[in-house]
Amino acid sequence: MHALALMAELVRPGLGCRHHLKIHFVAMRVAAVLFFVGLLSTYTTAQQSRDGGCLRGTVQELRRSLVRGWEGYKGAPAGIVRPSNLKWEIPVAATTGVLIAAVDRPMPSAPLSPSTVKGTDTAANALLGAQVGLAILSYGVGCATNRDGLRDTAFSALAAMGYAVGNNLLLKAAFNREYPDKWNGHGQFWGGGKSFPSGHSAAAFGMASAIARRNPRHRWLTVAVFTSSFAVAVLRQPARKHYASDILVGATLGYVSGRWLAGR
Repeated sequence: MHALALMAELVRPGLGCRHHLKIHFVAMRVAAVLFFVGLLSTYTTAQQSRDGGCLRGTVQELRRSLVRGWEGYKGAPAGIVRPSNLKWEIPVAATTGVLIAAVDRPMPSAPLSPSTVKGTDTAANALLGAQVGLAILSYGVGCATNRDGLRDTAFSALAAMGYAVGNNLLLKAAFNREYPDKWNGHGQFWGGGKSFPSGHSAAAFGMASAIARRNPRHRWLTVAVFTSSFAVAVLRQPARKHYASDILVGATLGYVSGRWLAGR
Protein backbone atom coordinates (compact mmCIF):
# COMPACT_ATOMS: atom_id res chain seq x y z
CA MET A 1 0.00 0.00 0.00
CA HIS A 2 2.82 2.34 0.80
CA ALA A 3 4.37 1.63 -2.60
CA LEU A 4 1.09 2.41 -4.39
CA ALA A 5 0.74 5.65 -2.47
CA LEU A 6 4.28 6.65 -3.43
CA MET A 7 3.62 5.90 -7.10
CA ALA A 8 0.44 7.98 -7.02
CA GLU A 9 2.36 10.87 -5.53
CA LEU A 10 5.04 10.67 -8.21
CA VAL A 11 2.60 10.70 -11.12
CA ARG A 12 0.36 13.36 -9.61
CA PRO A 13 -0.08 16.21 -12.13
CA GLY A 14 2.15 19.15 -11.58
CA LEU A 15 4.97 17.35 -9.72
CA GLY A 16 7.20 17.16 -12.78
CA CYS A 17 6.32 20.72 -13.69
CA ARG A 18 7.33 21.99 -10.27
CA HIS A 19 10.64 20.15 -10.54
CA HIS A 20 11.20 21.60 -14.01
CA LEU A 21 10.38 25.12 -12.82
CA LYS A 22 12.76 24.75 -9.89
CA ILE A 23 15.53 23.78 -12.29
CA HIS A 24 14.55 26.69 -14.55
CA PHE A 25 14.80 29.17 -11.66
CA VAL A 26 18.20 27.83 -10.65
CA ALA A 27 19.34 28.15 -14.27
CA MET A 28 18.21 31.79 -14.32
CA ARG A 29 20.23 32.53 -11.20
CA VAL A 30 23.30 30.80 -12.62
CA ALA A 31 22.93 32.71 -15.89
CA ALA A 32 22.70 36.02 -14.03
CA VAL A 33 25.82 35.21 -12.00
CA LEU A 34 27.75 34.14 -15.10
CA PHE A 35 26.65 37.30 -16.88
CA PHE A 36 28.02 39.59 -14.19
CA VAL A 37 31.18 37.49 -13.89
CA GLY A 38 31.63 37.97 -17.62
CA LEU A 39 31.23 41.71 -17.24
CA LEU A 40 33.84 41.84 -14.50
CA SER A 41 36.19 39.69 -16.56
CA THR A 42 35.78 42.07 -19.47
CA TYR A 43 36.53 44.97 -17.17
CA THR A 44 39.73 43.33 -15.89
CA THR A 45 40.88 42.41 -19.39
CA ALA A 46 40.23 45.89 -20.70
CA GLN A 47 42.10 47.50 -17.82
CA GLN A 48 45.13 45.38 -18.64
CA SER A 49 44.96 46.03 -22.37
CA ARG A 50 46.74 48.82 -24.20
CA ASP A 51 44.97 48.25 -27.49
CA GLY A 52 41.97 50.42 -26.64
CA GLY A 53 39.25 50.20 -29.26
CA CYS A 54 36.52 47.75 -28.42
CA LEU A 55 37.80 46.85 -24.98
CA ARG A 56 38.33 50.44 -23.93
CA GLY A 57 34.84 51.37 -25.07
CA THR A 58 33.41 48.31 -23.34
CA VAL A 59 35.05 49.09 -20.03
CA GLN A 60 33.72 52.62 -20.21
CA GLU A 61 30.20 51.28 -20.77
CA LEU A 62 30.67 48.74 -18.00
CA ARG A 63 31.84 51.38 -15.54
CA ARG A 64 28.93 53.61 -16.46
CA SER A 65 26.46 50.73 -16.08
CA LEU A 66 27.84 49.72 -12.68
CA VAL A 67 27.65 53.30 -11.44
CA ARG A 68 24.12 53.76 -12.78
CA GLY A 69 23.02 50.48 -11.28
CA TRP A 70 24.38 51.37 -7.86
CA GLU A 71 22.84 54.83 -8.03
CA GLY A 72 19.53 53.20 -8.87
CA TYR A 73 19.63 51.06 -5.74
CA LYS A 74 20.65 53.96 -3.54
CA GLY A 75 17.96 56.23 -4.92
CA ALA A 76 15.18 53.64 -4.98
CA PRO A 77 13.56 54.52 -1.61
CA ALA A 78 13.22 58.19 -2.51
CA GLY A 79 12.41 57.46 -6.14
CA ILE A 80 9.45 55.25 -5.29
CA VAL A 81 7.57 58.10 -3.60
CA ARG A 82 8.63 60.79 -6.07
CA PRO A 83 5.49 62.47 -7.49
CA SER A 84 6.62 62.03 -11.09
CA ASN A 85 6.95 58.29 -10.49
CA LEU A 86 3.72 57.94 -8.54
CA LYS A 87 1.86 59.07 -11.68
CA TRP A 88 2.57 55.70 -13.29
CA GLU A 89 3.24 53.58 -10.20
CA ILE A 90 -0.28 53.99 -8.83
CA PRO A 91 -2.05 52.91 -12.07
CA VAL A 92 0.31 49.93 -12.44
CA ALA A 93 -0.26 48.92 -8.81
CA ALA A 94 -4.02 49.28 -9.19
CA THR A 95 -4.06 47.24 -12.40
CA THR A 96 -1.92 44.58 -10.74
CA GLY A 97 -4.38 44.37 -7.87
CA VAL A 98 -7.32 43.95 -10.25
CA LEU A 99 -5.49 41.22 -12.17
CA ILE A 100 -4.65 39.34 -8.97
CA ALA A 101 -8.22 39.57 -7.69
CA ALA A 102 -10.22 38.99 -10.86
CA VAL A 103 -8.07 37.61 -13.68
CA ASP A 104 -5.31 35.36 -12.35
CA ARG A 105 -6.46 31.76 -12.33
CA PRO A 106 -4.50 28.54 -11.68
CA MET A 107 -4.18 25.90 -14.37
CA PRO A 108 -7.17 23.71 -13.35
CA SER A 109 -9.45 26.73 -13.79
CA ALA A 110 -8.14 27.52 -17.27
CA PRO A 111 -7.18 24.24 -18.97
CA LEU A 112 -5.19 24.35 -22.19
CA SER A 113 -4.02 21.58 -24.48
CA PRO A 114 -0.49 20.26 -23.87
CA SER A 115 0.50 21.27 -27.39
CA THR A 116 -0.58 24.87 -26.76
CA VAL A 117 1.32 25.03 -23.49
CA LYS A 118 4.47 23.57 -24.99
CA GLY A 119 4.25 25.60 -28.18
CA THR A 120 3.84 28.95 -26.47
CA ASP A 121 6.63 28.16 -24.01
CA THR A 122 8.97 27.25 -26.87
CA ALA A 123 8.01 30.38 -28.81
CA ALA A 124 8.68 32.66 -25.81
CA ASN A 125 12.06 31.07 -25.18
CA ALA A 126 12.96 31.30 -28.86
CA LEU A 127 12.03 34.98 -29.11
CA LEU A 128 13.97 35.91 -25.98
CA GLY A 129 16.92 33.84 -27.17
CA ALA A 130 16.80 35.65 -30.51
CA GLN A 131 16.89 39.02 -28.73
CA VAL A 132 19.93 38.02 -26.70
CA GLY A 133 21.61 36.49 -29.73
CA LEU A 134 21.08 39.59 -31.85
CA ALA A 135 22.47 41.78 -29.08
CA ILE A 136 25.59 39.64 -28.82
CA LEU A 137 25.97 39.59 -32.60
CA SER A 138 25.52 43.37 -32.78
CA TYR A 139 28.18 43.82 -30.11
CA GLY A 140 30.59 41.66 -32.10
CA VAL A 141 29.87 43.48 -35.36
CA GLY A 142 30.27 46.83 -33.64
CA CYS A 143 33.66 45.82 -32.29
CA ALA A 144 34.83 44.33 -35.59
CA THR A 145 33.79 47.35 -37.67
CA ASN A 146 34.65 50.09 -35.15
CA ARG A 147 31.03 51.19 -34.95
CA ASP A 148 31.00 52.53 -31.43
CA GLY A 149 27.30 53.35 -31.37
CA LEU A 150 26.28 49.82 -32.33
CA ARG A 151 28.73 48.29 -29.86
CA ASP A 152 27.63 50.49 -26.97
CA THR A 153 23.92 50.02 -27.65
CA ALA A 154 24.30 46.24 -27.76
CA PHE A 155 26.35 46.19 -24.58
CA SER A 156 23.85 48.48 -22.86
CA ALA A 157 21.01 46.15 -23.87
CA LEU A 158 22.80 43.12 -22.42
CA ALA A 159 23.70 45.00 -19.23
CA ALA A 160 20.09 46.18 -18.87
CA MET A 161 18.89 42.61 -19.25
CA GLY A 162 21.25 41.50 -16.48
CA TYR A 163 20.17 44.39 -14.26
CA ALA A 164 16.48 43.67 -14.82
CA VAL A 165 16.91 39.94 -14.18
CA GLY A 166 18.85 40.67 -10.99
CA ASN A 167 16.10 42.96 -9.73
CA ASN A 168 13.51 40.39 -10.75
CA LEU A 169 15.22 37.63 -8.77
CA LEU A 170 15.13 39.81 -5.65
CA LEU A 171 11.36 40.23 -5.98
CA LYS A 172 10.86 36.53 -6.71
CA ALA A 173 12.66 35.66 -3.50
CA ALA A 174 10.62 38.23 -1.58
CA PHE A 175 7.14 37.19 -2.76
CA ASN A 176 7.47 33.41 -3.32
CA ARG A 177 4.26 33.18 -5.32
CA GLU A 178 2.92 29.82 -6.43
CA TYR A 179 3.23 28.98 -10.14
CA PRO A 180 0.02 28.67 -12.19
CA ASP A 181 0.55 24.96 -12.80
CA LYS A 182 1.15 24.05 -9.17
CA TRP A 183 -1.05 21.11 -8.29
CA ASN A 184 -3.95 22.31 -6.12
CA GLY A 185 -2.38 25.77 -6.03
CA HIS A 186 -4.18 29.10 -6.06
CA GLY A 187 -1.44 31.54 -6.97
CA GLN A 188 -0.85 32.41 -3.34
CA PHE A 189 1.99 34.67 -2.34
CA TRP A 190 4.56 33.22 0.04
CA GLY A 191 3.27 29.84 -1.03
CA GLY A 192 6.56 28.33 -2.14
CA GLY A 193 7.13 29.44 -5.73
CA LYS A 194 8.89 32.00 -7.87
CA SER A 195 6.12 33.08 -10.22
CA PHE A 196 6.02 36.79 -9.33
CA PRO A 197 7.26 38.67 -11.34
CA SER A 198 7.97 37.14 -14.76
CA GLY A 199 11.68 36.87 -15.47
CA HIS A 200 11.21 36.54 -19.23
CA SER A 201 9.15 39.73 -19.30
CA ALA A 202 11.71 41.61 -17.22
CA ALA A 203 14.61 40.48 -19.39
CA ALA A 204 12.88 41.23 -22.70
CA PHE A 205 11.60 44.67 -21.70
CA GLY A 206 14.89 45.53 -20.03
CA MET A 207 16.70 45.04 -23.32
CA ALA A 208 14.00 46.79 -25.34
CA SER A 209 13.87 49.91 -23.17
CA ALA A 210 17.66 50.23 -23.18
CA ILE A 211 17.78 49.99 -26.97
CA ALA A 212 14.96 52.52 -27.34
CA ARG A 213 16.63 54.90 -24.87
CA ARG A 214 19.88 54.79 -26.82
CA ASN A 215 18.19 55.19 -30.22
CA PRO A 216 15.39 57.75 -29.80
CA ARG A 217 15.39 58.72 -33.49
CA HIS A 218 14.99 55.18 -34.82
CA ARG A 219 11.27 54.67 -34.32
CA TRP A 220 11.20 51.50 -36.39
CA LEU A 221 13.75 49.92 -34.05
CA THR A 222 11.74 50.92 -30.99
CA VAL A 223 8.58 49.39 -32.48
CA ALA A 224 10.43 46.18 -33.41
CA VAL A 225 12.08 45.56 -30.04
CA PHE A 226 8.96 46.34 -28.01
CA THR A 227 6.77 44.21 -30.28
CA SER A 228 9.11 41.28 -29.79
CA SER A 229 9.25 41.88 -26.03
CA PHE A 230 5.46 42.13 -25.82
CA ALA A 231 5.17 38.78 -27.60
CA VAL A 232 7.64 37.17 -25.18
CA ALA A 233 5.68 38.49 -22.20
CA VAL A 234 2.19 37.59 -23.45
CA LEU A 235 3.21 34.05 -24.37
CA ARG A 236 4.17 33.31 -20.75
CA GLN A 237 0.51 33.10 -19.70
CA PRO A 238 -0.75 30.41 -22.14
CA ALA A 239 2.51 28.57 -21.46
CA ARG A 240 1.22 28.34 -17.85
CA LYS A 241 4.46 29.80 -16.49
CA HIS A 242 3.02 33.03 -15.11
CA TYR A 243 -0.14 34.85 -14.20
CA ALA A 244 -1.14 38.07 -15.95
CA SER A 245 -0.10 40.13 -12.93
CA ASP A 246 3.35 38.48 -12.95
CA ILE A 247 3.77 39.52 -16.56
CA LEU A 248 2.66 43.10 -16.01
CA VAL A 249 4.99 43.66 -13.06
CA GLY A 250 7.87 41.87 -14.78
CA ALA A 251 7.51 43.98 -17.92
CA THR A 252 7.26 47.19 -15.87
CA LEU A 253 10.31 46.25 -13.83
CA GLY A 254 12.28 45.47 -16.98
CA TYR A 255 11.25 48.69 -18.69
CA VAL A 256 12.20 50.86 -15.71
CA SER A 257 15.47 48.99 -15.12
CA GLY A 258 16.56 49.20 -18.74
CA ARG A 259 15.60 52.82 -19.18
CA TRP A 260 17.46 53.81 -16.02
CA LEU A 261 20.61 51.85 -16.79
CA ALA A 262 20.81 53.11 -20.38
CA GLY A 263 20.49 56.74 -19.31
CA ARG A 264 23.48 59.02 -19.64
